[in-house]
Amino acid sequence: MLPPLFRLFRTPLTRYMLVRRVFAESRSMPQGLTAAYAEPWADVDRARTLPELLKQWDPAELAAFSGIAVGRVRVVAGRQDRRVQLDDARRWAGCLGGTFTILDGCGHSAPEERPEAIAAFLRELLARTESETTEVDRG
Repeated sequence: MLPPLFRLFRTPLTRYMLVRRVFAESRSMPQGLTAAYAEPWADVDRARTLPELLKQWDPAELAAFSGIAVGRVRVVAGRQDRRVQLDDARRWAGCLGGTFTILDGCGHSAPEERPEAIAAFLRELLARTESETTEVDRG
């Protein structure tokens, strides 16, 4: 019963979830984002999976990945993230041997809320990676 009902109300429900659980402030949501997130749930098979996805969220499961050699890591957390607690994100950065950054004015969706900050982090990572690459590495 839920999937057909969800499909009918997918846009207002998606907006509600984005405003209440993802973004720090509703005015920071890019125009058209609600429609982009809601559209896939028009499909009945995808709509059936949504309740399962919401029930399965468990940050503790990330512990299974700790200790994996992943190279340079920066964990970025939004100060207003209502999905992942700052202490959990900080611990995760420690498990990965990475750095930890908190973004003010940001919730759970840093790439969409603070794209300029994420772009700066990626440029920094790329610059460091390029400076560490040797002639042999470049082939």
